Amino acid sequence: MPLSYVKVYVKRGKIDAGDAEVICGADSRPTTRFVQVKTAEQQAVAMGPKTRDLLVRQRNQAVNALRAHLSKLSIVSGTVLGRFVGLMEIVGAPGDVRLPVIARQVLMDLADHIEVLNDRLHRLDREIVAQSREDADLRRLTAVLGIGPISAASLKALVPDPTRSGRMTSRSTGRTTGASTGC
Repeated sequence: MPLSYVKVYVKRGKIDAGDAEVICGADSRPTTRFVQVKTAEQQAVAMGPKTRDLLVRQRNQAVNALRAHLSKLSIVSGTVLGRFVGLMEIVGAPGDVRLPVIARQVLMDLADHIEVLNDRLHRLDREIVAQSREDADLRRLTAVLGIGPISAASLKALVPDPTRSGRMTSRSTGRTTGASTGC
């Protein structure tokens, strides 16, 4: 439901009863337009890009933790993900005397976790690319300069009906235009 229809009914305070009253008031108006409800299939398709995003954030967090732990032992590397391979070699080398035994064990667990996240990300990326080759809408979206298979899958999953107005499209993705209603 567009926020502009709800904002008129907001009184004050942020309580659930007040929110319910505002929504009921806006809902009872005959001119109120609603956002299109996504089907279970559309919601399921949206889970792929969202899960990928979560895995990327978790991997970055784990890589940063590994870099931070190693920097405490005076082993410093650049922040580029490609330089992470050198850190993994240091952690995996049993003859490297720069790491105490206890630290090596803990850091190996962290490195193994990062490898598992990388494997899951690569598998998910392959699935999304395969879907983009099979789906006509995704092929059309990837033909646009700057949109790859992952962006195309996210767009298709989050925008159920792109023929509607830009405002309704932003509302269907969970982003709103205009001021917040406090609801």
